[in-house]
Amino acid sequence: MLHLENIHTSYASSYGLQGVTLHVARGSGEQQMLSIARALLMNPQSLLMDEPSDGLAPLIVREVGKVIGQLKVEGMGVLLVEQNLPLRLSVADRCYVLNKGATVYEAPPHELHGNHVVKQRYPGV
Repeated sequence: MLHLENIHTSYASSYGLQGVTLHVARGSGEQQMLSIARALLMNPQSLLMDEPSDGLAPLIVREVGKVIGQLKVEGMGVLLVEQNLPLRLSVADRCYVLNKGATVYEAPPHELHGNHVVKQRYPGV
């Protein structure tokens, strides 16, 4: 039988999550990292992340970005729903802008970053 603590420790060190406890996470940053670690315990082929930076301090947001980047390097598919433009541009291979449930724009991150018309029309971008 696998020991959950050993699996957690293995994934925690692989993804820079040392110090995040399996039982109690105090701050929202620790809770978010713990959520990521829990998802990784299932050994998924892909991961859906909904607003992983919501409510986090900028330093923690950068750490979350590093974890997402490492997952990409390892070949894991990540579908990221994120309001934080710098984070999503730093980790995305492709960006989609949705309006009322419909895709209104799609492009690589560098094109979205430079498209002032889309940014003006959709202020959340």
